Parts: sequence; structure tokens; C-alpha cells
Amino acid sequence: MHSRRGTFALTHPMPSWTPSTRFIAIGIASNALLSLIDWARGSRALWDAAPLVLGSGPNVVAVPAIACTALGLALRPEDARNIRRFTHAQLARMFVAATVVGLLVWEVLQRGSVGLHFDWRDMAATLVGGGVCGLGAERLLRAPPATT
Repeated sequence: MHSRRGTFALTHPMPSWTPSTRFIAIGIASNALLSLIDWARGSRALWDAAPLVLGSGPNVVAVPAIACTALGLALRPEDARNIRRFTHAQLARMFVAATVVGLLVWEVLQRGSVGLHFDWRDMAATLVGGGVCGLGAERLLRAPPATT
């Protein structure tokens, strides 16, 4: 029979991390993936192989890169007194929603600019990223708190 801790470790990759640490780690990983996609965009062979991933992929990854990093910083224990009126889940929803709205506005602003490219697929990718990030945040916040 598995101990409760052993079972939890199989379903939660970060069982002993605080919510702040979890979100900052996801934000760092998302920013690393954005950097990797940006690097891959320089290769013509990769563009030919995966144009949708390299074209709209950054829009999917931008939501957790921005929202999770900001949320992780907001949830730090030393800053918690400033946000006590909100639950962690409420804060996660607000950060993800604000990030998605901001990225959608940025995409719309590109319609009237020179040198930037407006694309409906990028808007859809942003919505997908927001959905995945929101569901992931809910899942991470359901994990039991860290025991220290």
C-alpha cells in the first residue's frame, strides 16, 4: 500500500513547493520555451517543418510566461499581506485573464502598425494558452500546501 505522500508524489511533480515557487518555476520554464522558439525561428528548415508551431506557438506560451511569473511574485509570503482579500485561485484567474486580454489587445493593435503582423491564429493561440494556463493554475492550487 502506498503512503499518502508517495501517491501524491506520483500525481504532483512539485509536492513540497509553495504556490509562489510553483508559479515562478512555470514562468521560468515558459520563458525558456519562448527563447527556444525564438531561436528555432532562425532556421529555415524548422520553419518549413513546423510553421504553425513557430508562428503561433509563442502566443500559447506567452500566457504562462507572463501570468505565472507575475502570480508567483504576487504570492510570495512577504507580499501576501497586500493581497489577503483574494484567494490564490481568484488571483490566478485575474492574472491569467489580464494577461490574455493584454495579449489580445496587442494582437489587435498590430493591425494598424507597420512591420508587425496581425493573425487570427495568434489570437486563437492566445486563447488556448489562457485556457491551458487557467486549468493548470487551478490544478496546481488544489495541491496540498508545502510542509516546512
